[in-house]
Amino acid sequence: MVPTDFKAVIRRFYALQTERIEAYRLFEEGHEAYLRTGPQYDFDHYRQLVHEITQAFLGISSEVLRIKEQLQGELRRPDLAEHIDALQHKEKQKLDLTAMLQMARQRAQDHPEEEGCHEKIQEIKQDIIKTQGALAEIMQDFKYDSEECRDTRSKWEAPRFPSVLSVPHGLFKLKVESVQPTGSTVTLGARGPDPSQKASPLSTGAVGGRL
Repeated sequence: MVPTDFKAVIRRFYALQTERIEAYRLFEEGHEAYLRTGPQYDFDHYRQLVHEITQAFLGISSEVLRIKEQLQGELRRPDLAEHIDALQHKEKQKLDLTAMLQMARQRAQDHPEEEGCHEKIQEIKQDIIKTQGALAEIMQDFKYDSEECRDTRSKWEAPRFPSVLSVPHGLFKLKVESVQPTGSTVTLGARGPDPSQKASPLSTGAVGGRL
């Protein structure tokens, strides 16, 4: 449940961003583990991981959007709501790029003779770095503009995590050793051992929400 006190709302927003960062970490580590199971690939475990992480992204994004609505309405802070809009847009870009990177990595592994694969991977990595930089700037702007609530958090930093994440709204508790997200537009690079099996779609809506 989204809190109604301004300071509590800001703290909850920071906590949700921390959860989102951790979900990405689990997703990345899970994909690396999945690639190590090639060339046959343990697709079932990876598909389960993606399902769990997609649910986490959906829950986080839904609550972030409710916070944005509170800031626009009863809390009368449309400036902070605009930062959240910008953040959601960049988070969607990051998720798109993450899916592209995973597809490129698997293609490079499955077709090592193919030219340009590694250059494509490096290009996508650079785009992700730029997007992460933009996200950090948005978070710093949000922190600066919400400074009237001085005890919410003195600095936004990417946090350190335990090996197991328990999402407060109960969407998942997942170890990295289980190893893919579902939804709408972007397709994930992982394919099962059957070439006719399509990649599971990655839900950009899990991050982008209603922009």
